[in-house]
Formats: sequence, C-alpha cells, structure tokens
Amino acid sequence: MMGQSKIEFILTCAFCGEMNEFTKEELYESEKETDTFKEKYCLECNEPLTMICPSCLNIFEVEDNFRTNNFFQVLPTFWNPTPSPLDELIPNILKSWNIYEEQAKYLTSETFRLSQKEFLEAIPNLLSDIKVLKQELISLAKISEVSPLEKDFKKLEKGIQKCTEECASILASIEDVSKAVNEKKEKQLKKHVPFMDILPNFQEYIEQVKKIREKEIEDEINSLKPGYEKVKNNIKQDPTFYRNICPICQKMIFTINHQVYTMGKSDEKLSHIRNLAEYYQQSQPKSTFTRTLMLNIKIHIEKDQLYEFHGDLALVLHENENQVIGRDLLREIEYIEPESEEILFDENDPLARVSNSQFSIQKKGDQIILTGMKFDDRRVGVFFNSMKHDIRKENPDGIQINSGDQIFIPLIQEKDNPNYIEISIL
Repeated sequence: MMGQSKIEFILTCAFCGEMNEFTKEELYESEKETDTFKEKYCLECNEPLTMICPSCLNIFEVEDNFRTNNFFQVLPTFWNPTPSPLDELIPNILKSWNIYEEQAKYLTSETFRLSQKEFLEAIPNLLSDIKVLKQELISLAKISEVSPLEKDFKKLEKGIQKCTEECASILASIEDVSKAVNEKKEKQLKKHVPFMDILPNFQEYIEQVKKIREKEIEDEINSLKPGYEKVKNNIKQDPTFYRNICPICQKMIFTINHQVYTMGKSDEKLSHIRNLAEYYQQSQPKSTFTRTLMLNIKIHIEKDQLYEFHGDLALVLHENENQVIGRDLLREIEYIEPESEEILFDENDPLARVSNSQFSIQKKGDQIILTGMKFDDRRVGVFFNSMKHDIRKENPDGIQINSGDQIFIPLIQEKDNPNYIEISIL
C-alpha cells in the first residue's frame, strides 16, 4: 500500500461532474500538529468543490465540512474479509469433484454392458481422480474451522475409500487371457456400479463447509457494520475514509472504502446508500458531452449446480454514439467468482444464443436510449424491467432507461427457465 501521504481523496464536483483527486498535503495545511483544510476549487471548471447529499439531494460545498469533520479509515476487513484457506480449497475441491463426477456418471452398469472394454480402460483415470479428490478433502478437514464437521467427513471418507477399493478390485479381477473381469465381478457390475454413491455425502459436506465460511464473513462484516460506536474502535486516521455532515438536513455522510453511508439519528446505525462510483455517476450533470453509465451484471446458470456470477461494467457514452453489448463483452467482464472462467468459456457455450450485438446503448442529449437487436426468433430476447416486455418487439426504435431499471436476457428460449442474464442500471 502507498504511504499515507500519497493516498488520495477522490471528490466529485457537483457543478460539472469532474472527479478530482488530491493528496492529503494538497488539501490540508499542517500547523502545530493540526490540519487546516485549504480552500479548493474544481480542477476542471474552477468552481468551489461541492457534493450532493444522498439523503436530501441538496448540493453543498465541502470546505466547511472538511474543516470541522475529521477523516478516518476503517481497517481492510470492513469490506475485504480476512483471507481463509477455505477460499482456495472449496473451489479447488469442486473442480476436482467435477472431473471425478464426469467419469463416474459415465461408468454405470449400462456402460459396462455395452462396452466392457471402454469401461475397464476408464478405471485407472477414475482411480487417479478420486485420489486427488481425497487428498484435497483431507487438507480441508485439517482446517480448524471445519473441525465441527468431523463426523460428516468420516462418513464421506469411508465412501471414498469404498470407491477406491472398488477400482482396485475391478482391476484385480481382470483375467490375463480374456482381458475381461471374472464372472463374479461381472455379475456385481451388471447389478450396480457404486462410484456415484458418494454424491449425497459429498454435497452435504461441501454445503456445510460453505456455510461455515459464509458465517465467518457475515460475522466479520457485522462486527464493523452496525454503527459508528462499533466502528470507531477499528479506525485510524487516513484520508481514504471521510465524513461529512449535510448543512441542510444535518445527515452524517460517511465514505468507507468507496461506499457511501448515512447514519440514522435514532438508531445511530450506518445505512449503505450506494457504491461511490454510482454516487459520482448520479451526481454527474446530464448535459455534458459524455456520460458514464454503471451496469451491474449478474449471470444465472443452472447446470449440475446453480451458478451465479457478479460483475460490473462502466460505459463512457459519447453523444449519439452506439455502445454495442453482446455475448463476447458480457463473457469477458471480470466476474467476482473464479468459476466464471471455466463455465462461461466452456465449449458448450451457455451464452451461445446471445447475439454479439444483443442490444445497444446510446446517449441522446439528457436521455440514455436502450435499443434491442432487430427481432430474430433464433436469438433470445431483450426484456426491460419484466420478462414480459421484449423491447425488440414492443420498442423496436429504443426505450429510455434510468437508474434503477433492469435488463433481462434469457439464455434459453424456454418460459421461466432459470438461465438468464440480469443487468441493473446503477
């Protein structure tokens, strides 16, 4: 991290929308161990720096606030939970399980009857896959936070051991001359192949581990979140956290790690208002030649399990210039979940029915216009605020969008299918 003197305040000008960045030395003059705020003007329009109150929406100058209200920074755990080995182990185990499961689902009694040769050729790979999975699960079980799940792990470990022994038993039963299993093993395998028997125990164990990690994160955030009285014991002086008091409505406004909060007068609790980038975007005048639009992207995909990927996209819109959004752009957004790299770029492309020019966004004066691609029944629709409103059919010339609106793109042309993209306008 940069030294404290190099960390910058990021202040928006409510007059022209420009984002101004200043170091502490540029904003404050130090005299006799006290900091005095210097009068500051917008670097773009030279007007006094102002901000918009997220509560009453009135504009006020920051100077008086910064003269009287100290600045703080909450420790990193406020929004970035303390790293845990579980953050890496859980996705690695799920990946190893998917590899094992792909083979195990194929190795059934039906497969054995149809082609014993192919069945037997796959056993060594399956044995190798389950050994990798077992080692990763053992590493997971050694984490102290997971110790309450010891009984569940023992049950799962017993099932894995049974599968390992079954692989060894099959290989040992192959006769040298026929290269097929002996009669006893053949009867067993035609009746039942046990490699997927561990699925329920595996799913239950991993879900319990996930809940433990989710609870850890929830507890850590909640320990800082309820109100300033709980926050103040975990703060240090630093200009990347700052506090203002609206001179109009007297609401206390906090900016913590790029999030905007207000404090309730009755309960003295912090209420999250919005991301700072959204706050800048909202305060930016609409009459400027360019407009920054923030989109929040969620992709819901149901395969062997339900996946939900979260990402953000910032668009700089120039007057009358079309910003085209489609499959490739949506796939290449940096999503929070690491599994997105594998799922969204899978050869069985879940976004295959989404066009590369699914819709476009255009700035026209003070308005932002959303236009869907020309109607094509081979492509999925572009739905606006409701899965019943396909703008390709109902608004072929485009529709005005505002903060709070949502765009839905189904991934499959089936009614009420859980596979879809949800885009929120911030």
